[in-house]
Amino acid sequence: HYFIQSNLRIGSEMTGEEASVPSAVEVAKNHFDEGRYSECISTLTANAPASSLGTKVHLNLILCEYLKRGPDQDLECLLENFQVLESKMNKDAEDDEVDEVEKAVLLYNIALVHYQTKNYDKAVVILEKLFKLIEPLEEGLAYKICFLLVECYLSTYQTEGAAMVVYYLDKQMAAKSGESGDTPVQNEMHKARMHQYKTRLFAQQKCLKACKREIKNVLSVCGTTASSLFLKSEFEYLRNNFKKSCKLLNSAPKTCPSKEHIPTLYYNNFGCMHFKMQKYNLGVLYMSQALEANTEAVKAAPQGIRLVSMSEPVGS
Repeated sequence: HYFIQSNLRIGSEMTGEEASVPSAVEVAKNHFDEGRYSECISTLTANAPASSLGTKVHLNLILCEYLKRGPDQDLECLLENFQVLESKMNKDAEDDEVDEVEKAVLLYNIALVHYQTKNYDKAVVILEKLFKLIEPLEEGLAYKICFLLVECYLSTYQTEGAAMVVYYLDKQMAAKSGESGDTPVQNEMHKARMHQYKTRLFAQQKCLKACKREIKNVLSVCGTTASSLFLKSEFEYLRNNFKKSCKLLNSAPKTCPSKEHIPTLYYNNFGCMHFKMQKYNLGVLYMSQALEANTEAVKAAPQGIRLVSMSEPVGS
């Protein structure tokens, strides 16, 4: 989720000593980044009645309250709180266009909840609206919106939409390559993510030459991570080179920095490959193991994290 820093206000208006507001912003943001959500809430509400807090501060409070209670929360409750705040912002708005820009952070968070709960179509509707307003948004938020939109497009096999956003991101990153806005680490992270998105996009489009080129870039930038090797395994799967695909899956790390459950994806992909090789009994065995692994993952996962098994080879 996205914490508002630059637009944070304590109270409905900036009154009193202006110099005290930036320090309060910095303190609240530090508390949030360090996971000290109770302290962050205290800073956000210090010396201000709840009725006088702006909608942006209310958004931060919703995020802090949710995270303070821990991950064992139903994301639907978080979504309801976001939607109540959105209704309030709609009532307070006078100019629709300005309102949409002001609501960008809230709408992004709503889209993110829809993505986490696998409601990709709902997330896409919101993100496409935000994408039309991308230029005036803060750069970090703009990247988050674009990356999430590409993720949703690829998750729903909308390759045309994904290609459009990837092309836009390529242009933006090329234009900013000579600037010093992002840190080297951020630049490398963005490049790595773009190479992974392009690999997945070309794989879905069955553009194998372009896909092979991007896989080399992924391995060069990211190394032999689980995501990289799953992508390369999927590429070999598309070439019907099943033995090599299996070998790559077996060599992949068993853990992943992201929330993907590797055993579920591993068995699922093996099931798909054996089905393609017409080894149906083995395919059934691996798919059964994928379902068992997924069930165990769902039981072990916090309530707010929804896991589903995939029906096709998973590349990331």
